[in-house]
Amino acid sequence: MRKVRVVIMAALAMALAVGAIGAPVAAANPKLLLVNGIPGRTVDVCVGNTEVKSGLKYGAYVQRIVAPGIRTIRFRAASPGNCNGAILASRTRDFLVDEDLTLVGTKKSPNKVVVFVNPPLGASTNSAAFRYAGYLGDINVALQLSTFITPAALAPAWDKGSQYYIAPSVSFWLGISLWRANTVDPFRESMVQAVDGYRSEYILVGTTTANDKLVKVRRAV
Repeated sequence: MRKVRVVIMAALAMALAVGAIGAPVAAANPKLLLVNGIPGRTVDVCVGNTEVKSGLKYGAYVQRIVAPGIRTIRFRAASPGNCNGAILASRTRDFLVDEDLTLVGTKKSPNKVVVFVNPPLGASTNSAAFRYAGYLGDINVALQLSTFITPAALAPAWDKGSQYYIAPSVSFWLGISLWRANTVDPFRESMVQAVDGYRSEYILVGTTTANDKLVKVRRAV
């Protein structure tokens, strides 16, 4: 079952100020963050039949703005020419005005292209997300603001497509500890920083603990 945890904390005074004096904002075309989460493969990323990034390595990403509408995102095996390589993962979707999305191409079905929605920030000035786009089987995830955590009882196992998202309007450190289900020792522990004025994303990809990566993305809001 897909699990989504969303926490939004923003200063009430800021929210009131925005509501009182904020001017209308023009609609924006969809923003896409496209991540290669296919271990061992270098890919060409195509939006429709347009190659928007050639030779994207495993664990790397590219940002693009597209026009609204129904489009197919394809992660193809890197090859000469324009969008000629074998299709490794694809997803067709109706991309809407003002959307901000993270799309991760992965190796295994189902759902080879995982889509994560980055909600509007509103009065907040940053966001951070931990996202599971790999296929290492069920994993247990422990998250702790400012420091690591070793819980007495692990949270329910996460599956592919699960995420934790927070928009706090302050800079902070986030400790991430990851366990394979039914194991004792974490296979990865990372301390990551969310910075005011940026969207920070930490995306776990891979199929085993031998090829997993924690992709770290920071982009201005």
